[in-house]
Parts: sequence; structure tokens; C-alpha cells
Amino acid sequence: HSSLLERRKFQNLGWNVVYDFNDSDFEICENILAMYVDEYEETPWDSLKYLIAEANYGGRVTDDWDRRLMNTYMGSLFCPEAITTTNFKLSSLSTYCIPEDGNNTFVNSASFRGQWYI
Repeated sequence: HSSLLERRKFQNLGWNVVYDFNDSDFEICENILAMYVDEYEETPWDSLKYLIAEANYGGRVTDDWDRRLMNTYMGSLFCPEAITTTNFKLSSLSTYCIPEDGNNTFVNSASFRGQWYI
């Protein structure tokens, strides 16, 4: 969700069309993700990607290139490695990763100096 919102900062370089992604989008995706990960023995990644990229967020995405970008994000972030790899990288920068479950990590970067995140 945060990646989609951050792209708005770059206006037409981020998205071709301005989309109004909001907290309810995040909450719906969070519920879908929790249900699919908790309820199924084997995570149905294709179903998750479709529901989140096409049904939830994609319902607002009208530009073909933006839809392609959305699906690229889903393909790289919604994969088995995201839950099986410790500190799975969310980008090429080592500071952006999925923290270990239950760890409080102190962030010491210029934009988040002195803040804790869970």
C-alpha cells in the first residue's frame, strides 16, 4: 500500500493517472491477505495477486501502463519468498525489507531518524 501511495509524489512519473488509494483499500487487502495466508495450507498466490491488484486496487486503475505496473509490483512482492525468506528485500536497498515477526526495529535513516517501527 505504501509503495502505491509513494508513487503519487512523482505525479505523472509515478502514475499516468492520479488514483485515490486510501486506508480502506489497505484494510481490505490486509484482511484478504490474512485470510488467505491463515486459512489455506498452501498460499494461493495467483488468487491473492488477482484479488489485490485487479479487484481491489485495480478497480480504480484505468490506464493500461499503470495496470501493468501494479501487476509487476504484485509479482515481485507477493511470492513464497516473501514469507519464507528472513528479511525479504522489498527493493535493491538493504534498508527496505520485511522485518522478522515480533521484532521492534529502530530506524536510523534521515527520513525516519529516531522512530520505531514494528
